[in-house]
Amino acid sequence: MPVKYVIIEDTDHDFQNIKELLDESPFRKKLVDNGRASDVRSAIDLINKKKPQFIFLDIELKGRSAGGFDVIKSFDSLPFHVIFTTSHEYFGTKAIQTASVKGVDFLIKPIGREDLNNALEKYFNFASEEKGIDLIKAIPNIQGMVEGMNQIVLPEVGSRGTSLITIKYKDIIKIQSQPIRGQTYRYIHFHPGGDESKARKLNLASNKITMNYLEKLLTNKPGSRLCRCHSQAIINLDKVLAVKRTPAPANNAVGSYKVYLLDGVTQKNLDGRWEDPSKDWVRVGTGKYKKSFENRYGDFLI
Repeated sequence: MPVKYVIIEDTDHDFQNIKELLDESPFRKKLVDNGRASDVRSAIDLINKKKPQFIFLDIELKGRSAGGFDVIKSFDSLPFHVIFTTSHEYFGTKAIQTASVKGVDFLIKPIGREDLNNALEKYFNFASEEKGIDLIKAIPNIQGMVEGMNQIVLPEVGSRGTSLITIKYKDIIKIQSQPIRGQTYRYIHFHPGGDESKARKLNLASNKITMNYLEKLLTNKPGSRLCRCHSQAIINLDKVLAVKRTPAPANNAVGSYKVYLLDGVTQKNLDGRWEDPSKDWVRVGTGKYKKSFENRYGDFLI
């Protein structure tokens, strides 16, 4: 049975290039063109209407640097194969060319005949084995594509299942790991859309998204002020309201700190009355976590 596809591309010459390569492809008899969209809204409508087996998806749509990801995020699950198209000058060739997750592929513009046919071959091999895309497995490769945009891609647990969300580094307040009834949950607190008068708490959807994974992804990166200050916490140093030294316990020669954060809801007047500070605080750990925090925030310790 012929396979339906759609092309989501806002640039005419890139659209024509894909069409010509498909018309010349050895897989052309297996394919049926189901249309084109050039912006996020029309792309979502086209996919819902035509229900294609795979899509060519431009990441930058109509001036939106991550418009392709907005299309993906609108679906609770992806019952279709995605072939992202993008410019390596913007997203970085290394991250794109190392992608290997089934169900997600990447083509660098200008797209060549061999690259497109390899992507199609991968699709047909994939389609014969299984259906749908494992969003969790796709995250590392999608993350590589937004690396230069100072954003993180994470799985969100919602009432309708798991979907993806992108959050800018600068909007993150903290990430905490919390054991509850024998299971470990990880939550990210952030200012949605950069609005510091609001805060949102997101439950990460997978136990594969560990604190070590998040630390590697988020800390010591250009554009990131995130710091692993505890085995169970990562904080944004730009969201710190104040820091209080905590004395060493009687059985421990090492003191540490409480870090009070801009929680977006309650901002207390920090005038030295530490009995009732901002409700949102994180304890700095000892050892390497304390050293990392002091190295990056030392000039502001009180």
